[in-house]
Amino acid sequence: MTPEEMDEKCITIMWTVENMTYCSTKFNRYLASPSFEMDGMICELWITPRGAVGSEDNLCFYFSASKDGNDVVNKIMRYELAIIGKDDSVLVSYTSENIFPQDKGCGFDSLVKMSEVYKSKREIFLPEDTLTMRCRLWKRFGEMTKNVKCLARTIIGVEKISFLWDLENFSTLEPEKRRTYLIKSAVNNRPILSVDFFLTEDVYHKEIIRVEMQLQDENVEYSTLRLFLVDVSRNRVQCNEKEIWFKQPIKRKYFSFFFTREVLLANKKTFLPNDVLQLYWEWVFSDGIVLEEIKVQYNRNNSEIEICDALKEKNNRSTRLFSVLSSSVFKEKFSTNMGEKDSDCVELEDIDDDIVKRMIEFLYTNHVEDLTWENVFDLYKVANDYDILNLKNLCASYMKNHLSLNSACDVLLLAHNCADNDMKSVVSDFVVKYGKRMAFSEWDFLIDSNGKVAAEILYRMVFEN
Repeated sequence: MTPEEMDEKCITIMWTVENMTYCSTKFNRYLASPSFEMDGMICELWITPRGAVGSEDNLCFYFSASKDGNDVVNKIMRYELAIIGKDDSVLVSYTSENIFPQDKGCGFDSLVKMSEVYKSKREIFLPEDTLTMRCRLWKRFGEMTKNVKCLARTIIGVEKISFLWDLENFSTLEPEKRRTYLIKSAVNNRPILSVDFFLTEDVYHKEIIRVEMQLQDENVEYSTLRLFLVDVSRNRVQCNEKEIWFKQPIKRKYFSFFFTREVLLANKKTFLPNDVLQLYWEWVFSDGIVLEEIKVQYNRNNSEIEICDALKEKNNRSTRLFSVLSSSVFKEKFSTNMGEKDSDCVELEDIDDDIVKRMIEFLYTNHVEDLTWENVFDLYKVANDYDILNLKNLCASYMKNHLSLNSACDVLLLAHNCADNDMKSVVSDFVVKYGKRMAFSEWDFLIDSNGKVAAEILYRMVFEN
């Protein structure tokens, strides 16, 4: 019986890559999904968009899972990797039962031919240039406690620019004398690329036409070009088709024009009307990954919860939470007039990615690993601000159980500022009992931060001790 036929609880990971054609990943390199934590594991999906050694013509698909930096062994033994079509149909699917090998992911080196994905069956595999992949995981022994679904999304930043360039007086063009065109973004008018067109000699001293490209925008990682000559009848004759990777610090790239000057002059009535060489350029510029998003859905008490993890935008590292459905945690925020209601999102500004990640982990697992003094303060503040009561109590419990002479004043002020009377009472009792042993610098800090709170503690120390 196949996993599809089994009605077992499982982890399902759906990963979409938008603008897949323009992924800047090279041969024998992999593109990774956003990493995420599920069932105590740190998980990732990998694909090789342009093949790998041993699988030159195939798109490879892998899954990896680790815990605390160590590979998970005997954790999940059965998995399915698939490519999904636009109507949620399964286009390609492979299943396996295996132990996760050390230092490797599990997967398939020959999931599907790249020629099918990018060419012959492009409309099926890449609707709207989006590749959708699925990974499903089952425990070998026992069953998952709940169905969990993760929706990972990767967007490749793309700008498409097309233009006509008329090179006048072509027959009089002198060797090494350059004609330059500066390509600018239609979005923000920023310079992207300068193109130089000039005559030169090859190694055999034959006159050729060269094109030099100099990158102006360092965000661009990869580009494609289709170059056409426009003839006297306005027909486009394709001359060159190029893929160009811009690897820092190298910013210059070259290629030779398909036609030589000799051929163009010999066919000037067709190719050079009025001594003008007219070229049509189709460019696509890719900034690489500009957005990563993770949504997690799971069932709890017959209610579906959907949470979105850190969303990261290139050059604008904002962190947001989207679409918290059927959950009381953010219900009040979405029902009040926040000025954000139309977008159905709560923006968490100036919060460390690790804190957001831990908060999300708690929302769907009710657990946070590795609480420390370095993260518990910020996590408590977020829990207080967004009314995540259970997380707030968890953090408060940690701080109350790990109080010290060096941390007591910080926790006392935190409790006072967040109106946490229970924690304030516990910490106040601690300071009253051990305050005489605290350093003077701690008392100075408390008095400077909140004289009233300091006075309350000193009053109790005088009359209760």
